[in-house]
Parts: sequence; C-alpha cells; structure tokens
Amino acid sequence: MKSATEMLVLYDGVCLFCEGWVNFVIDRMTERHRIQFIPLQSVELSPEVQSRLDRMTGGDSIVCISADDHIYLKSDATLMIMKQLDFPYNRLAGALHLIPAILRNPVYDFIGKRRYRIWGRKNVCVLPDGERRKYFVAVENDLSGELKAKHEKYFLFKSAVK
Repeated sequence: MKSATEMLVLYDGVCLFCEGWVNFVIDRMTERHRIQFIPLQSVELSPEVQSRLDRMTGGDSIVCISADDHIYLKSDATLMIMKQLDFPYNRLAGALHLIPAILRNPVYDFIGKRRYRIWGRKNVCVLPDGERRKYFVAVENDLSGELKAKHEKYFLFKSAVK
C-alpha cells in the first residue's frame, strides 16, 4: 500500500458543486488519506499564490497544496486529489493525467464558469458538524503535520489578517 501525500485543498465554499466534490472525496477517503479542506472564503492567499491563480485562471480554481511545496490548480488539482483515493479513482486519475492539461483545462473551465447556474450556490460557507468536521480546517491549529509549519507561505486565515 502506497503512503498518502499530505495535502490541503482550498475550494469555493459557497459553490454547491464544489461542496459535492469535497463530499465525494471524503466519502472515498480512508484513514491513510491525509487531505484537509479549507473554503477559499476563509483565507487570504499569499501574493504569490494569488498571482499564479489570477494568471492561470482569472482567480477561479480549486487550489491543492501538497506538503512537498507543490501547488496544483484546475484539472491538475482535481487529478492530484483523485490520485490519493483508492481504486478505481486513483487509476482513472492516472489515465486522465495522460491527457495534456491544455486539453483538460478547457473542460474544467467550461464546468467552472457554469457551476453556479447549474448547481447553485449558498449565501454563506458553513463547515460541517459531526464526523466530517475533522477533514476541515477553520483555524491554524486545525492544520496537521508539515502543512502547519508552511501554511503562511501560501495563505493566512482571514481571522489572522490585520
């Protein structure tokens, strides 16, 4: 069994499609998966990450940050997350990764630009209660492992922004 990569996923917390995607991932995670989720509405991205996001996406993308200092956006982020899941999702992600991002990302953009119209949106982002809560980061102390020490390179929680 391969070891899981520790990662943070920053997602649109008011988007119902994005919330569904996060729930899909959580439902397929096992104890060996170390993926934590943060709504983008809860953080202020560092200038470096924000600049990269704006350049590549116009500011509209899921952001996946791995403990080994890689930032993944758009379809790369989605596939990186899927690679952490068990069969068949990890294999599907591996196969889809063979398709160049220049062909994958227009599909990502097509869905992303229409996600509110098709699936809807909430007025506010609310983190779940109960068993699912352990997968979500609301404050710095919720971060696990290596990412706790590195998060300020990528983002600050809005409550910590002065």
